[in-house]
Parts: sequence; C-alpha cells; structure tokens
Amino acid sequence: SRYLCCEKTDGVRFLCVITQTRSLLIDRNYNIFDVKMERLNLDGFKFEFIHVFDGELIKDRGEDFTKFFIFDALVVNGKNIMNLTFENRLRTVKNKVIKKLRIQEYC
Repeated sequence: SRYLCCEKTDGVRFLCVITQTRSLLIDRNYNIFDVKMERLNLDGFKFEFIHVFDGELIKDRGEDFTKFFIFDALVVNGKNIMNLTFENRLRTVKNKVIKKLRIQEYC
C-alpha cells in the first residue's frame, strides 16, 4: 500500500471557490464568506475558470495574516477532477495552480 501524509494543521476547514470575479469560503455549516479578490495577493494573476479547493484557513503565531492550505481539489480550471486519484489531484493543483501563481508549496 502507498500512503501520503501531510502535516497536521490546526485551522478552520473550508471549501474555497474561486471564479473570475469572486472568491468564496464555505464552512461546514454552509456559511458563505466572500473574500475580496485583492486580498488574495495574486500579483495581477486573473483566474479564467472556476476552481474548488478543500483546505484550511490558518493563522500562524506571530503573523498578521492568514493562509489557506489546499489539501484537495474538486475542480481545477473549470474541470471536475474528482475522478482522479488523490495523488493526481494534488499533482494537478501543483502544476495548474501553484506553479502558475508562483506561490509557496508546503508539502
């Protein structure tokens, strides 16, 4: 058997939905929070398609900002990827999102 592991974080779980014009966080009680796109620090990058990520919102000690850690993906670039293996979903996030945005990869 093959296993994947990731650090245990102590944040708040959300689905993150990003479209061309909006960014939403949806909690386990289906409360929807509208996140201003300018707060995403995307350095001018514009999303062309919908993305849906599963992850946690985390505020590290000593930092004055929060981070969203992506643990899984349901939709990337408008394409449903839930039929892929977990490893391939993570690879898709890495290649289509993390590298494209030049954001920090933690795992």
